[in-house]
Amino acid sequence: MAQRLAAEPGLHIMNPVVLNPVLVRFGSAEIDAASDRMTAETIALIQSDGTCFVAGTSWQDRRVMRLSLVSGSMNEPGSDRPCDAICAARRKVRGQDGGRHR
Repeated sequence: MAQRLAAEPGLHIMNPVVLNPVLVRFGSAEIDAASDRMTAETIALIQSDGTCFVAGTSWQDRRVMRLSLVSGSMNEPGSDRPCDAICAARRKVRGQDGGRHR
């Protein structure tokens, strides 16, 4: 999932992914209040969609999304649906801010 998500423009994997978790930031990877807001808004949209559950947290003074894979039955094809939902939410939030974040 981390590799697929990292390919999405404006989405940053913030931690080395070994097994669990994946920390994702939307907007800029740098400390930036606008990206903190974008990350929080994207998390809220993903949670309201109900496709997958993600949590928000802070990491190195940045707002990030915490994605934890806990199902032993999760496989690469099974990760398509949550990845699609995360990318769609990011694009929707990006559209709401006039495309300022890349």
